[in-house]
Amino acid sequence: MPDFKFINIPNLENWVISAPKRRTRPHSEKKSDFCPFCVGNEKRDPSVYRIGGEGDDEKWSTRVINNKYPFAPIHEVIIQTPDHKAHFTDLPLDQIKLIIETYVQRFSTHMKAGSVCIFGNSGKEAGESIHHPHAQLAVVPKDIPLVVPRLEENLDYRQEHFKIKDFTITCPPYSQWPDEVWIIPENRGRLFSEISFEEIENLSYIIKRLITIFEIRHGHEFPHNFYIYPHRDWYYRIMPRAKMLGGFEIATGIFVNTQDPKETMNFVKEHFFDEEEEKISTHKADYRKGV
Repeated sequence: MPDFKFINIPNLENWVISAPKRRTRPHSEKKSDFCPFCVGNEKRDPSVYRIGGEGDDEKWSTRVINNKYPFAPIHEVIIQTPDHKAHFTDLPLDQIKLIIETYVQRFSTHMKAGSVCIFGNSGKEAGESIHHPHAQLAVVPKDIPLVVPRLEENLDYRQEHFKIKDFTITCPPYSQWPDEVWIIPENRGRLFSEISFEEIENLSYIIKRLITIFEIRHGHEFPHNFYIYPHRDWYYRIMPRAKMLGGFEIATGIFVNTQDPKETMNFVKEHFFDEEEEKISTHKADYRKGV
């Protein structure tokens, strides 16, 4: 019997996944010192891809394993660092580049099998079950449509945005989450697998910078999600989990965004081009002190 099955919602172009086995997956809040993603467990969960080291030794920088609790025909865990305690903004830029390179390699590997969804849950409130930096990849069969926003052909004149390197950072007026940000490559119309090495470098810098900036507002290790749009004309979407869904949103599918996207963009602009890293560090320190 399969561990999951896709079920169409009658009269809707939408689906649910029934995956009862995932109820038994491990959670960090359980009293255990064991982490399956940490160094030393390479033979327990063999790599399907890795950067660094050889075979299943412990000298790796990133590692990909099969998810033991899948909800898709292909479902992988992308372990982003050997360091269990590191948060994304704690990682050096070179490590983040390796993470993005791993995303690209896994996307390219599975792109013919269906819609390749690369996504991340950071923090318990964002759906994270194991507190070790990781992302996931799930391939949705081609015959199942994904309900996910596409990019507009041209940025709406109302849409707040600015350009940095070879990307555009934008907070769409139809943002569903407070402080939601989209990162869009200037070279449009491509699949994520077609990203250039220079774009990987620039994207790594932009992601780290944005998450660092939002730590000023939401605190270090704030809960958030991200995903990479799985089809042509890709983008990278970051969604801080600064709210919980209410009954109206669940009943209608219409999100209530309590944050003006223009204010989010002003906040990002205020700090993005501030070369004084000390200023952001001070804000983070003040947050931890409760100032």
